[in-house]
Amino acid sequence: MIVVETLEQAHNVLSSEDKTIVCFMARWCPPCRMINLSFEEFSSDNSNVNIYKIDVHEFKELAQEMKATSVPVTLIVEKGQIVSSHNGYLDVNELTKIYYNKE
Repeated sequence: MIVVETLEQAHNVLSSEDKTIVCFMARWCPPCRMINLSFEEFSSDNSNVNIYKIDVHEFKELAQEMKATSVPVTLIVEKGQIVSSHNGYLDVNELTKIYYNKE
């Protein structure tokens, strides 16, 4: 999982042509810490998938723009478009389903 550190990097991630997972989260949030485990497990079987996390406190305006009003918010982004958005904790099975469009 890659931590987004600049606004430019965040915009590049959100406009990526590649299918990407982006998670808006906060350090204080227990479900956000739990979803990190799901991402790690997902990554072990899907090492070609990029997963980015964006701290809502460091990027407040971007979080508001992306309607990340509660955390965690997990987005699947492809060709610069949000193809799926989910609020709250996702276990690895749910994450796999939404990434591979098996909802």
